[in-house]
Parts: sequence; structure tokens; C-alpha cells
Amino acid sequence: MSKFKIISVKQEKEIGLILFCPRNYETFKEACKEFSNSIKLNDIYYNSFQSTQSQPNKKIIIASASFKDYITPLFPNKEIIASTLRCNNKNLIKGIAKHPYGSEKASLLEQFGYNKIKAFYTDSKTDLSTSALSETTYWVHKGQITHQT
Repeated sequence: MSKFKIISVKQEKEIGLILFCPRNYETFKEACKEFSNSIKLNDIYYNSFQSTQSQPNKKIIIASASFKDYITPLFPNKEIIASTLRCNNKNLIKGIAKHPYGSEKASLLEQFGYNKIKAFYTDSKTDLSTSALSETTYWVHKGQITHQT
């Protein structure tokens, strides 16, 4: 539906969240943890990203429109800027609080004080505004860096 501009990506994700995910936030977090264990990171992570982690004075931030609850276990001890949820006082999920998608990702990074980025990896044209903050953007397609800008 979002591809046809009928609803936003955030609205589409909220509908899927309410229809298909556990409503209790603690149960959702457990499902996310299990899901993150099944994710296999591609070669870019092993060949490029990991090498930057060992360099001193390099701050690594993971910014994603994916849910923070399954991104965090993949990248322990890293700062994560990702989608977060709204819950009621009974800890039931009511929707999405923050959704760093498109220009919102760049806005959130700037709110956290990241106005300039040394290297940015993305697979989406919706990240053009975040790419504008970066010295170098690595464009990824099918697990490979296709070009850099």
C-alpha cells in the first residue's frame, strides 16, 4: 500500500505490527530476540563494517527503520537509532513511536548530534537525506557494495 502512496511506510508497518505481532511488549521483545538470532549478516558486515569497529576513535551508530528490539542484539554495545514502539500502561503495543525512515532518519541523527557522518551504508534511495550528511555513502544491492558517492 505504501508503494502506491495510499498509506505511509510507518502506517503500513503499524498495521502489520498490530495484525501479526504479539501485543504484549515483553512477548514482542522475546520474539525479536529469537528473530535476531536467525539473521545472517552479509559479507559487507564481515569484510567492511567489522574492520571499522577495531579502529580507535570510531563511533559506530546503527540507524535503521527496523525495530530496535531486534537490531540491538545484532549489534551489542553500539548506539542504535531505530523504530521504537508506543505502549499503554498495561505494556500493550499501541503503535510506532519513532520510525527513522527516509528524511526522518537524517532528522533523528541530527537530533542526537550527528550532523556529519564519515561512512554510511545503505540499500535504499529513501536514505538520500541521510546520505547528504555523509562524507562517503556505500550503496548496497544484493549483499554487495555497488558504488559509493
